[in-house]
Amino acid sequence: MRRGFFGVFSYQQLNARELALQSVYYLILAIHMENGHCNRIYFNYDKHQFPADVQHFDVFCQRLEKEVHPEDLEEFREFVQLSKLHQQMAGKKDLMLECRLLDRSGEYRWMELVFIRVKEPENEVYEDILFMVRDIHERKQRTVEALEENQALIMQLQGNNDALLEQSLTDELTQLYNRKGMAFFGIRLLREAKEKGRCIYTFVADLNGLKSINDNCGHREGDQAIRVIARQLTKAAPDYAVVCRTGGDEFTIMAVLDADSTVPEEIECSFVRQMEEYNRTSGLPYQVKAS
Repeated sequence: MRRGFFGVFSYQQLNARELALQSVYYLILAIHMENGHCNRIYFNYDKHQFPADVQHFDVFCQRLEKEVHPEDLEEFREFVQLSKLHQQMAGKKDLMLECRLLDRSGEYRWMELVFIRVKEPENEVYEDILFMVRDIHERKQRTVEALEENQALIMQLQGNNDALLEQSLTDELTQLYNRKGMAFFGIRLLREAKEKGRCIYTFVADLNGLKSINDNCGHREGDQAIRVIARQLTKAAPDYAVVCRTGGDEFTIMAVLDADSTVPEEIECSFVRQMEEYNRTSGLPYQVKAS
């Protein structure tokens, strides 16, 4: 390797630029692109010693691999391949990778690995490169913590938004979907039916005699009758169906089904049977019926 800036320097030989680099980076290797030979400019990563027998960058990287976090190993190997550097650094002066390296305490720390192309003084051609490593663990930790906090906040906001959306689509009295909910899910059901080549089944129920119940027994009993219809429709409908209260005493069940499905008849029979059982055992002076 040529001497000069790419030689192995003692402390007294370091110029101002090299001293500035030394103050930032734990490791600086000068690498000759033609043969991969490397010289140390500065090496003090956690008091490691640069192996005296390592004179080729590939051999150095093989040793460094033992300290790379397993999750970062594949990306590290790809990053340090000198054979690909010319192509990767085309049009760029530097190339950077963040990965975790093992320190002497047995803990992984985030490091920034940097390749920088350096011009030869004689011909101004980018031939040699510096490989430099610096500790960015504290900065990375702050970034990770900030991202985690932001992610938690986003999830909280998303949860709040979901809750608000659910609330806006839900009927307060029955906890069924309201008219807005029917429109919201109806669009999804139409899309699903179209994509799967199936049909949308719609079951409509209308509470009978709500005005009479309100006038004779009070609006509280009228509300109870509405809740009874809502509860029995929910029991009769399959889990994948959408059950809605679309008006004061009007209800709708929607589901995507095959054209020859028997589910519609099953819903109807189940609902009629449950209403008959309710009226038989309710002990109320009126019966809750629906058309």
